[in-house]
Amino acid sequence: MAELFRDRIKELRRVKASELTPSPNNWRQHPQYQQDALKAILSDVGYADAVLARETDNGLEIIDGHLRTSLDGDQTIPVLILDVDEQEAKKILLTLDPLAAMAETDKDMLASLLADVTFTDESLTTMLDNVQITANSILDELGHGGGWAPEVDTTEGKLHDTVGYDLLSVWPKVGDEDTKAYPYFTKLPKQPNRSQDGFLSNYSRSPALEMERIVLTYMRPGDTFLEVCAGWFTFSLTAAVWGYKGEGTDIWDVSLDFGKRQLNRVKNKIEGEYTVKRGDAMALPYPDNSFDFVYCNPPFFQLEKYSNSPSDLASRQTVDSWLHDCGLMMEEMKRVAKEGSLIVTVMADYREKGVLVPLHSSWIDEGLRHGLELHDLVVQTMRAQQVRLWRSYHKAKRTVKAHEYVVVFRKPGMLKTTELIDDDESEKD
Repeated sequence: MAELFRDRIKELRRVKASELTPSPNNWRQHPQYQQDALKAILSDVGYADAVLARETDNGLEIIDGHLRTSLDGDQTIPVLILDVDEQEAKKILLTLDPLAAMAETDKDMLASLLADVTFTDESLTTMLDNVQITANSILDELGHGGGWAPEVDTTEGKLHDTVGYDLLSVWPKVGDEDTKAYPYFTKLPKQPNRSQDGFLSNYSRSPALEMERIVLTYMRPGDTFLEVCAGWFTFSLTAAVWGYKGEGTDIWDVSLDFGKRQLNRVKNKIEGEYTVKRGDAMALPYPDNSFDFVYCNPPFFQLEKYSNSPSDLASRQTVDSWLHDCGLMMEEMKRVAKEGSLIVTVMADYREKGVLVPLHSSWIDEGLRHGLELHDLVVQTMRAQQVRLWRSYHKAKRTVKAHEYVVVFRKPGMLKTTELIDDDESEKD
């Protein structure tokens, strides 16, 4: 019986990457985060796939594998030589990736793989977050269209907003996928004195989707912002990508150096802007009533230590001392915020000797004690934590501790808004 399909592979050859010629018809672009993910898996596993190429008068021309060949010209890589002409090469180039993307997902099998395999490189865990979000069609479930597009319907003689992102008070499976700011993120440095086999070899960073939802939900055109305990300036960058102007402040040299490098990398490429400034969260270097919006994701109690500075909130040894100094920070955030402005904070619970301590309630009490008003509260689940901790939490007979809280305070005063509709009013015809 004759074979149905032709075998177009001539041979497997190992070739120095610099000897391969890119296809003039290559239509695929490779953003930095994809480059980082490929470098990470090659460092972890090595080459397990071959570049596709064809022989031409000018040497071997790449059909598939352009990114792999661009990483290191001196690297010898496996290449499958195909017996195809230029037109056939174009067909392969045009269809290979789209055909792979059409594959459907066995969600149970994917979940099993994600639970079994651990990567230490952040770029790979981010990529796997994206795989999981795609498999679960979360974007479709949320109605997240990748942008902010309010539509106004005045047919009933009253304002009704429909927005292209999730306004619910529960934000599920928060990660980095399909956000406007994520392609601009700079890779984080590695933590010193941490083994490459350690759980967090790189520092952690707030996910892009969390930042984008906060910006789109709570900010309005014209707002100037301040990011307190800026860390990696993730919020500042996201807000600036969406066209806002503001400042980020921190006391940590590593943070400030990173913030400046990231800022230089995105200059003249984003709509808004922000500056990087040294500043103690408990003694902010700004006059009263300076900002329309304040954001703060402080060092969580007993999670990550960032510096040896006595002003570093992460250095507090007891939860009472940590809360006390965070209260001083809240007082400062209230001082520099304009009347009626929102102060958005992120908080998580923790465990003390295996016992769950609902720290978010103490955090809210501390804000109220310093004269802030509780404006809103969101519970969000973090996909990266779910992927990494399933097995160990099952052994401990408890659920995965994978949620955080977006606690939104307001400085007393009139909220800056074009229309304020009470919940009861919005339900009326």
